[in-house]
Amino acid sequence: MDLSILSDDELFGRVEALAETERFSLTDLLVHLGELDSRPACQRRGYASVFAYLTRRLGYSECDAMRRVRSARAARKYPSILRMLAKGEIDLVSVALLQPVLASENHERLLRKACRRTTREVERMAADLLPAAQEPRDSIRALPPAP
Repeated sequence: MDLSILSDDELFGRVEALAETERFSLTDLLVHLGELDSRPACQRRGYASVFAYLTRRLGYSECDAMRRVRSARAARKYPSILRMLAKGEIDLVSVALLQPVLASENHERLLRKACRRTTREVERMAADLLPAAQEPRDSIRALPPAP
């Protein structure tokens, strides 16, 4: 495909159209993955999970598969995510990062706050909402008897 014949305006137009098509395809994929995740279909085909199906059968990287599974689960619970993804207001990485902290009482606010934010900003948002990891405790253990 020789794209060198396109003007800059034509090239930008095509890239923007392709990005929109990609966003709609992604939302469609997430809807289907969410349904697949709700059924034992993957197990019947020999895959332990949708994640295993995505990585072993469809060739997604582990990171890409995890993002899609988390986002599909979040979108199944909070359908407004699909509209936001289709419009380009939020991205797949942000949805996957927020999925563990989304709840019925906070999802609208968090999703709006995450719109057009960087990954680092969304990581900080999610980290602020996750329970703090407990500090390791000092421990005392008995030593074996001296020889």
